[in-house]
Amino acid sequence: MREVFVPTLTQEKVKMAQAKKKTEIEKSEQEVGFTNQFDLAESLLKEKHIKISSEPTHPAFVEKRPDGFEYVKEGYMRAKLSEHYPIWSWKPGGDNAVQFLGGEWVVVHGILEVYDNGVKRQFWSPGANRIHFAKGKEHHAMNVIDVDKNIGAANANAFKRAVNRLCNISDDVYRKQVIDPTLDKDMVKMVLGMAEKTKNKELYKKIADGIDSRNIHVDNVDATISFLKRKIEETENENKENK
Repeated sequence: MREVFVPTLTQEKVKMAQAKKKTEIEKSEQEVGFTNQFDLAESLLKEKHIKISSEPTHPAFVEKRPDGFEYVKEGYMRAKLSEHYPIWSWKPGGDNAVQFLGGEWVVVHGILEVYDNGVKRQFWSPGANRIHFAKGKEHHAMNVIDVDKNIGAANANAFKRAVNRLCNISDDVYRKQVIDPTLDKDMVKMVLGMAEKTKNKELYKKIADGIDSRNIHVDNVDATISFLKRKIEETENENKENK
């Protein structure tokens, strides 16, 4: 009689455990892959936006209002948007995207949508413009001058705000740049070296603590250097007198 092998219950459990483990491993590998892709996209986005934010706006496209506030021409911002984010769209911000506030202002709401390294991003933005009336005439609908241009100006203001806020274009003009003022290693080494030359341990500790707490930074380090130079000169003069 031919002998037939029948798997025991224990062997069946082992196979099931192995299959389950294999599934868990595959799932884990997929999750790691997704995580790596997300981390890569995040890294690329950060690097791109830091680079764009640091770009100086060409002065030929920067103008100044009577109140001193600087602004960038819409054409320039549109060109830069197309350069850095070729796939973009400007959509109405809801069913009532154009609104008139009383008879003096028009407000436009828009949504800027861009594809940023493959990631779709959006930003809602409002823009307003004062309605222009014929000179010397009553502020009445019949006396409005070029209502389409008033709406267009409000739309341009909304568009430019979105381009700046979402895409970091012209951050220098709109005061949105964030530059880390922390001293680099070479500057820290130089300042601590000067503090050491003062032969004043208490002063050295104060300077070192100021650097660690970042109270001494790029914007005020020149004053610290000038102070240390005077202290070094005082120390050297005292040494000369004691000789």
